[in-house]
Amino acid sequence: MKIWLTPASLASAVLASLLSACGGGGATGAGGSGSGGGDAGAGVCGAKVDTSGCSKVLAPSGGDDTKAAQTALIDVKSGGSVCFCPGSFSFSGGLSLTQPGVTVKGLGAAVTDTVLDFAKDTTAGSGNDTMLVTADGFTIENLWVKNTPGNGVVVRQADKPTFRKLKVTWDDPQATSHGAYAVYPAECSNVLIEDCEVAGASDAAVYVGQGKGAIIRRVKAHDSVLGIELENTTDGEAYDNEAYNNSGGMAVFLLGNLNKKTADKSLIHDNKIHDNNHANFGDPKTVVAHVPVGTGIIVVGAKDTEIRNNTVTNNESAGLLVVSYTLMVALIPGAMADPAVDPYPTGTFIHDNTFAMNGLMPQPPFNMIGVPTLESVLWDGIDMAGMPADKSAKLCLGAKGPWPSFRMFDGAHLVGGTPMQSTDTTPYQCDLPALPGNKP
Repeated sequence: MKIWLTPASLASAVLASLLSACGGGGATGAGGSGSGGGDAGAGVCGAKVDTSGCSKVLAPSGGDDTKAAQTALIDVKSGGSVCFCPGSFSFSGGLSLTQPGVTVKGLGAAVTDTVLDFAKDTTAGSGNDTMLVTADGFTIENLWVKNTPGNGVVVRQADKPTFRKLKVTWDDPQATSHGAYAVYPAECSNVLIEDCEVAGASDAAVYVGQGKGAIIRRVKAHDSVLGIELENTTDGEAYDNEAYNNSGGMAVFLLGNLNKKTADKSLIHDNKIHDNNHANFGDPKTVVAHVPVGTGIIVVGAKDTEIRNNTVTNNESAGLLVVSYTLMVALIPGAMADPAVDPYPTGTFIHDNTFAMNGLMPQPPFNMIGVPTLESVLWDGIDMAGMPADKSAKLCLGAKGPWPSFRMFDGAHLVGGTPMQSTDTTPYQCDLPALPGNKP
């Protein structure tokens, strides 16, 4: 649930907040507005905290900070900044922002110094957005967001959202009570996610969906169902990240029945992806609940994906899994075919990665392949007959070795017939065009 105020209640909230701030320990010290400049909240956070450049400054009240925070987000002008003093803020409802070009940030020396705690928010169900932004040019930084009952920090249909130095976690040890997505730009363009940490998301810790242009870098994603996910996205890049102790480490998905019907040109490089063997605690009604436990990287149906220079270790089922959306529809209850989607993952280029200790204890449904241990790279081999010659190389492992251990497991016959599997890398010893990236 988002908090919307009437003009009368808004005026009352602002007056009450200003009066409480004058008495010390108040909820807001907003004095200026507009694009910042000046010192709108001098002294509100204490003499040692620099509030220069802040349009609105909020200090924790010791009670419910929802109304004061939402008031600041309504009042702030385009180009302005809403700043939170060091301390812990408590919210009984969700927050929303519609003004473009706004920065929301914590003023602590460390990301853990300023906490936005939604443990008392009983208004948002697990499918709702706890912090929702629908405006271009939004930046959130240097904050610890905790205990969101729904999705965490969400930006929808916007250009140039930035998530920087953000931590998202849940205190409740019962993981099924956690929000689904933590860092969640959807249908956005030119996304930047950097220097963040997420633990405990019941779907994807960091998710970029149905967008164009995204950089995910220097992120730690752990103890979630999926660590980092690019879904139905074009021109996504993920590098210098660490994904560990998730059910699946990183994913590049093309799923059906979404507004955007393509997933292409994703570059996954220079990441550390290890020990992703966490039990899957996703909502049983969702596709993510069927992510195979023990998988380092998963590619489903995406086109022209390049995976290079990653270190992928100690994932019990497989280091890297490449499958068609067709196989997902066959194996996963609730996954529906979409005739507008090309389900085949053509042009997958896997090279110069380090794989070690993967596939030693494969978890279901990998048992359907019929061998006790599995290779680091698995491909279901499902493709479309009659592909034009320039796309005849559906998957390449690089023209020069050494090549990773590999199995084409003939997914088309796993659910009927005799699979014609192969561990021969010879047909896949080839190169594909490299994707341009932001890091050499």
